[in-house]
Amino acid sequence: MIHYLKIEPVYLNRVIDGSKTFEVRKNDRNFQERDILVLQEYENSNFLGREIEVEITYVLKEFDGLKDGYVVLGIETKLSYEGKIKEQIEIIKKEIRKNAEERKIIVAKQELLMEIKERLESLLDTNFNAHDKKTCTVKK
Repeated sequence: MIHYLKIEPVYLNRVIDGSKTFEVRKNDRNFQERDILVLQEYENSNFLGREIEVEITYVLKEFDGLKDGYVVLGIETKLSYEGKIKEQIEIIKKEIRKNAEERKIIVAKQELLMEIKERLESLLDTNFNAHDKKTCTVKK
């Protein structure tokens, strides 16, 4: 199940940086392990636009230190939409670098083959000219 919840910027920042791995909430939604929370940045009665998806990994309830009806949710960060885009950009960058390196290798091979071809042609010309001179000398 997916739950959309408001969260203040200070707490959202800590979830994003990985230092806040739990949520304390009133259990008015019967939270369960594997549920998804979409934490939406909210302040002064306004949604601010940022959000992050987290998965509930543990539900602590009916604990002596908890107020009745409240739970502590262990959460694990899921990639946000922005994070997914950044991940895709990094994959594309790596592929571009890989292709550029492969292209450099191909160009280097082509240059080497051209150099070998030119040397072979030069040797052929030298040998052909030397052969002509020998042929000419023999004809006397």
